[in-house]
Amino acid sequence: METRVLINGLNDIIDILYNDGYSEGVGMLNEYLPYLANIGSSIIDNIKMLEYTQILQKILEAMQSDDPILLGDVIKYELVDVIDKYM
Repeated sequence: METRVLINGLNDIIDILYNDGYSEGVGMLNEYLPYLANIGSSIIDNIKMLEYTQILQKILEAMQSDDPILLGDVIKYELVDVIDKYM
């Protein structure tokens, strides 16, 4: 998947999460997990991989706490930034 298409999709998920669409947003996020996994496997630098892994852990924690705002914030301010920076 092209990076810009991925980021646009993540931005759509963020909008849904911020507008009380938690279940829909998480469902859409699940569709992007294979692409996010591919990004992780393409990162060779250990420091970049650690940063990316920590962001994915924060996403998991936000999902486990059923917090749509936190989930949207982590995707918007951390995940999208890292994808933009490294891809």
